[in-house]
Amino acid sequence: MARRFLSLSVLLFTIGCKADSSLTEDDFVDPVLEFTNPVAADWLPAGETTVTGRVEGLDDLQINGAPAEIDGDTFSATITLDRGINVIEASGTDGNDHTRFERASVIAGEFADPGRPVKEAVVARLNTSGIDFAMDMVGDMINDMDIEGAIAGANPVYEDTYGVWSWDAVYVRADIGSLDMGNIQLDANPEEAYLDLTVTIPWLDVWVPVYGDILGWDFDVDAWIWASSAEITGYVTVDVDNNDKLVADLHSPTVQLYGFGYDTSLLPGEIETYILVDTIREALEDMLVEQISEAVPPLIEEQLADLDLSFETELLDRDVAIEAGFTRATIDEKGIELITKIDVDMKGKGEATYAGYLAADEKYPKVSRSGDLAAAISDDMLNRVLFEAWRSGIMDIELSTEDGSLAPEMLMALKATTGTVKVHADLPPVIVEHDKNIQLQAGEIIVDIYTPNGAMGDHVQLSIAVYGDIDLEVKKNKLKLDLQTPELIITVRDTDWGRSGSDEAVNLLLDNSFGIESLLGLLGDMSFDLPTIGDVNIADAQVDRNKNGVYTDINIELN
Repeated sequence: MARRFLSLSVLLFTIGCKADSSLTEDDFVDPVLEFTNPVAADWLPAGETTVTGRVEGLDDLQINGAPAEIDGDTFSATITLDRGINVIEASGTDGNDHTRFERASVIAGEFADPGRPVKEAVVARLNTSGIDFAMDMVGDMINDMDIEGAIAGANPVYEDTYGVWSWDAVYVRADIGSLDMGNIQLDANPEEAYLDLTVTIPWLDVWVPVYGDILGWDFDVDAWIWASSAEITGYVTVDVDNNDKLVADLHSPTVQLYGFGYDTSLLPGEIETYILVDTIREALEDMLVEQISEAVPPLIEEQLADLDLSFETELLDRDVAIEAGFTRATIDEKGIELITKIDVDMKGKGEATYAGYLAADEKYPKVSRSGDLAAAISDDMLNRVLFEAWRSGIMDIELSTEDGSLAPEMLMALKATTGTVKVHADLPPVIVEHDKNIQLQAGEIIVDIYTPNGAMGDHVQLSIAVYGDIDLEVKKNKLKLDLQTPELIITVRDTDWGRSGSDEAVNLLLDNSFGIESLLGLLGDMSFDLPTIGDVNIADAQVDRNKNGVYTDINIELN
């Protein structure tokens, strides 16, 4: 753990965080400034809210930069809370012309029940060119199947007897001895509500051994049937069953043999050749339709099922499972659109009070109809993962010189050799849109530094709020979240150290990433596999924000 802190402290130092503490000696004496509503770590709706509190010994009181209304020792002001983490700041001037601050972070927005899956977490589209990739793979898999063997095993395909003067004078039987055919090709054109499917077999040759007896005379000869091509047509629908799985069905399949021919020259003349040929042709057509009808739908389901994005991973050495299920499948003239819900399972021992995870208004995204494959990932999905990580206690840390997790030299600037650092977060980190990008926000990250019998004092408590823009990048077929230079707003909540000791505590926090190390590590570990189909490679992927402000778009080219 200490080694991890060292590496991240270097990262934090080099990217240059901003801290705002504005500390003076008078920050810790007589003036009174506190919030009564809302208070730190409250969960509120976005929009206007009234801030109230107590104030004594301060002039020019402002709330978030605007003058407050004063009534005796109470104050009030109306502010607007944005969706996400908001820092409410009260400031006033004391008798020594020093500025006093009080800050409280609250979370605002709508909150969803973490006991239910995230609806419409991912909307994925396989557009026309992507469907071509999928059909090529389905064709390859069918060609690897033993369709020829299955058809050849369904014998006899013809069997009959002819009577002469009430005798069974002629008995004839025909089998499919072997079937050779070219590689099957599939073409599926999306229409409103279905795929118009054509399955083409470039050529086929059928060996038909014919045997039997005529008036006691046995015969065993060969016949041949062929076609220059066979074409099976039908339409495919895709739905979702009660188990959140995709179900594809092939409807109204028909077959047409082109360039059909046969050679029955070796058959005895007593056999009614035209009946035999017509019967075998009909049986062959029926078996081709049967085999294609059995093979194609589950293979289409298999290709599309890869778009459900279920996976298991680790976040800061804790197992997390993303469980996905389909909720709706639609087909239009541009492709197939699949909607996925997700649930998140992350074990932990954290204890937290919450209203739910931050959720967006239901704004269904319009996903790109161009390119091979497109997807829109909901901010709700990302916020659910962050919420579960927070709820599991992943941001709770305790370091101590007693167990060796905290190096004594880290406390030298505080004039102490023994101590403990405890970190916990009273609010979950969230992701919201900011300037057409996404921003990580966190508030009420509480850092307590205990230095019993230290020369400066015994305890200081700091509160941290974090705002950092996130770049969304594609690396090795994964969507990664890259946190840019964060802004830290640090407030001294409680201390017996005085100004110099509190300043040193802030420096200690910055130098060692206390309070945000786990947050940085969490963002560094978060990644999501890009959707794809089968074993098709991703040639290129572009990431952008959806115009509705609560989804991230991914446009993928396959090869």
